[in-house]
Amino acid sequence: MERLRLAGRPVTVMAMAVSGMTAASAAGAPTSRQLLERTADALSFHLSVVTPGSVAALAGDVCYAIVPSPAQGANADDLPEKAQSAARDFLQRASDGLTGVVLGIGRAVDSAGPADLARSRHDADRTLRVLRQRPGRRVARYSEVQVDALLLELGDLLRSEGSLLDGPIERLRTYDRENGTALVETLTAWLDSLGNVLGASASLDVHPNTFRYRLRRAAEIAGTDLNDPGKRFAAMLELRVMRADSP
Repeated sequence: MERLRLAGRPVTVMAMAVSGMTAASAAGAPTSRQLLERTADALSFHLSVVTPGSVAALAGDVCYAIVPSPAQGANADDLPEKAQSAARDFLQRASDGLTGVVLGIGRAVDSAGPADLARSRHDADRTLRVLRQRPGRRVARYSEVQVDALLLELGDLLRSEGSLLDGPIERLRTYDRENGTALVETLTAWLDSLGNVLGASASLDVHPNTFRYRLRRAAEIAGTDLNDPGKRFAAMLELRVMRADSP
């Protein structure tokens, strides 16, 4: 950091990738790899102009950049937003061939701390993962997608422990598949409507009495008590984890 003249300055880590590309596929497809390398070079040049002092390098299938604040002792609070603005400007100036490029931006940290830099890079990586699974959005700060990133990681943990295989929502999904019902949809609508049966039934175009029957049936099949706030929260969390994990 001393050699780069970034010591003592707040910085943020930016990560850029081509959505859907892996290191293996990039290595096996020269044209894709060349596109990634050209894009990384273009990003490096762009940042050197709009955010002087920035440095960037390609590591595997991700280009990482360290974006500094304008000067030592500067306020770091708005640094991620400035980096996000620079990333958006880069995409606007880039050619149509960069439609698959996504950029994630980590938190602002003190450049003097390697551990802080690692945390900012981790933020950027987690943001990239969310963007890759949510086509349409191309640039984001970690603070904007933090909940989605945490849900993805929670899903990883639950799957590794097998917990998603026997949860109440998974039991409902299995029942729906085997019987052609829509109990997960019913429970989801009710939870999203905060327990408002009239609003939930209207959203599914189902008569309220029919909806109430389906909801009772969903609770029976899932083996959960929807009057228990803790059980309701567990069901909502399982639904959100499944949604976050679905491309």
